[in-house]
Amino acid sequence: MKLSAPHGIRGELKAFCLLEDPSFLKKGILLEDERGASYTLEAVRGASKDRLIVKLSGIDTPEAGKLHQTKVLYGSKELLPDLGEDDGYYYHSLEGLEARILETGQSLRVVRVENFGAGDILVLAADGSLEEVMVPFHKDAVPMVDVDKGYLEVHRAFVLTSKGD
Repeated sequence: MKLSAPHGIRGELKAFCLLEDPSFLKKGILLEDERGASYTLEAVRGASKDRLIVKLSGIDTPEAGKLHQTKVLYGSKELLPDLGEDDGYYYHSLEGLEARILETGQSLRVVRVENFGAGDILVLAADGSLEEVMVPFHKDAVPMVDVDKGYLEVHRAFVLTSKGD
């Protein structure tokens, strides 16, 4: 979840839920920020579909809340529900996978997954390279994903580079 701004006088924060289903966010779960600082979720309520009001341990005033706005908090992967075989993938399960370009045999790595509003995009790079390419994450472009074996397959025609090729 991404924290945004203080709410009220008790240290509650507005938060944007980055999950499709925030129902697993319950009192008592442990969340961490990018630096590894831990927060216990003391209370959570929905303000709208993807907006939440949260109370975190150690944040008891609006001033303290203001110091934490814009932080992104993460829960343990074990908290996430199982998606099943064909119901999709969590971003973290795709990051680090080998991306095999079917037509050329080139091997890249999934660096991260982005979503700018029109669907998921895989960002790929060769190991040790700073040059990145993008691939739309849909069945035509990425016909096979095997998380257990650590790779996915990509059709070259869908690989987008900054050079336009």
